[in-house]
Amino acid sequence: GGEGGGEGNSAKQTTAELKEKAVAAVKKFLPDAFPLLVGAGGYDRSIRHCLECLLNPQLNRHFLLRIVDVFLPHVLPELEDSSFRRELARLRTVGLAQAHKK
Repeated sequence: GGEGGGEGNSAKQTTAELKEKAVAAVKKFLPDAFPLLVGAGGYDRSIRHCLECLLNPQLNRHFLLRIVDVFLPHVLPELEDSSFRRELARLRTVGLAQAHKK
C-alpha cells in the first residue's frame, strides 16, 4: 500500500532535480568572479534563494506591475499623463493591500 507515497517522492525528486538544473544554469550564466564576491558556500545558497524568490506570487505580481509601470509609457507615450500615473499607483496600492489581507 505505499504506492501513493512513491508518487509523491517521485514528484519531489523531479522538483529537486529541476531546481539543481536551474542552479547549474544560473551558475553557468553568471561571471566567474561572482563566487569570489559571495564566497563558495554562499554562492549556491544565494542562487537558490533568488530562484525561490521567483516562486513568490506577491513578488511576481509586484515585479510585473513595475515592468508595466516602466515600459508602458514607452509603448504608449500618451499615458505619461500624471492623472493616469496616479490612478495606476492607486490601483497598485489597492491590489497590494488586498493581497496582504489574504
